[in-house]
Amino acid sequence: MTESEYCLVFFSDVCMSQSAWAAWAQAILSVAAIIAAGRFGVLQHRREIGQRVGAIVALLAAAADEADDFVTALPTQIATTDAKRWELRRVVSIAEALEQIPVHDLPDEQLVSPVIEAADYMASLLGILKGAKQQAITDVRLSEHHANGIKINARGIQSCYDQAVEVDRKHRPVSIRYRLTQWIEKRKDKTLVHEKARIDGTKS
Repeated sequence: MTESEYCLVFFSDVCMSQSAWAAWAQAILSVAAIIAAGRFGVLQHRREIGQRVGAIVALLAAAADEADDFVTALPTQIATTDAKRWELRRVVSIAEALEQIPVHDLPDEQLVSPVIEAADYMASLLGILKGAKQQAITDVRLSEHHANGIKINARGIQSCYDQAVEVDRKHRPVSIRYRLTQWIEKRKDKTLVHEKARIDGTKS
């Protein structure tokens, strides 16, 4: 007995038996599952990279904030011995954390330079802070030389943080709202260009 054939609704020339359709459906579903699994793996990998980049940025943000706190306090501390009351434990821990980052294992090669430089700046800043504190303990006042060293290293750390933020943006998913806003802005720009061209044509 011949097996009945079934045809597609909109393509009546495409007809196959029930078992043939079942085989095709299984094949299509298998391909779809493979594609979905691969897509999920890619998205998961991107998410993991984004999280690792975010962790680096957070550490650099902490470094920049800590350095900025010392810079902000400088105007009232120059020519005084207030440095002897400085608390440096957080600076030490951040400097050690930056130093221990395995550069060869960073999630994005563009982070290599800012991480290395930030570690150097933080180590230099820590050395200046320790020296100034030690001198203040012996009643030596904070000098302009120490203050300038603190400012220079703080600016360097801030620059490293800014570079890392740019890398981080590359790994952040763009929201649908942002895409829509960009599309609307582009449409506005095109409309203005066409309108200007029309006006210029009318004048001529």
